[in-house]
Amino acid sequence: MKQSEPWFIGLTGGAGCGKSRVCALLAEHFGAGILEADKIARDLCAPGGSCLPLIHETFTDDSLYLPDGSMDRRAFGELVFQDEKIRNQLNRIVYPEVKRYIISRLEDERLIGRPGMLVLESAQLLEDGYDKICDELWYVYASESQRRQRLMETRGYTTEKIDGLFRSQPTEEEFLSRCAAVVDNSGALEDTLRALKTLVRERRNERDTK
Repeated sequence: MKQSEPWFIGLTGGAGCGKSRVCALLAEHFGAGILEADKIARDLCAPGGSCLPLIHETFTDDSLYLPDGSMDRRAFGELVFQDEKIRNQLNRIVYPEVKRYIISRLEDERLIGRPGMLVLESAQLLEDGYDKICDELWYVYASESQRRQRLMETRGYTTEKIDGLFRSQPTEEEFLSRCAAVVDNSGALEDTLRALKTLVRERRNERDTK
């Protein structure tokens, strides 16, 4: 890989593993540029975004939208949680648009010739084939009990909602089998940072020898 190109890392893991915390550390201590797939999706689904017209065409119930035509996120959230078919319909609209945006952003970075670390954070990297786009995937690990506790404390999720969320995501075995590295985020912040420093050094040395 040319060193003038960004080192494009896909950061993934199950809900509640702390991907955002790891991204913040990578940005602060390693100068990484961060792409958050969920934030990109929200922007594309907002008024003026490429997804909203497609969503209006597919979901025609006016009660799903606010007066300005934007999505009522609470109403959509309840709908997709209750109905897997509807969730899949929405995902088929949003995920390809997110992927197109990310590929375009990566191409821009390569054209500029800006080196450094570019990190894409998403729980959907395996399902959406980002292993073919990223230079490598990293799996953020935390135990299931920790993840459950975090989701209840920080997002107010019920046990039922967490169970459904976990069922919809890859298993730990799938993450481990398809990711090049593991970031242990089960301890204190300083432990995660220490693990990241070791990991970045090792992976960067390996990358430089290719």
